[in-house]
Amino acid sequence: MRIHASINRMVNKEDSAIKAYASVTMDGMFAVHGLRVIETEKGRFVNMPSTSYTPIRTATSSTATPSTP
Repeated sequence: MRIHASINRMVNKEDSAIKAYASVTMDGMFAVHGLRVIETEKGRFVNMPSTSYTPIRTATSSTATPSTP
């Protein structure tokens, strides 16, 4: 399985536990957007996106999408 990860935005606030926002694409077939890189006392980890459900969603607001060539 080929995994491509990219940092979309760095967070430069000293009081914030969130250090960056990222996206991951797996085998060019499935993409997850809105991952958060978080730093705690135990170290850094990646948190899955969490968004509230709204009845009307557009393709640009999806957090996980299939990718087609």
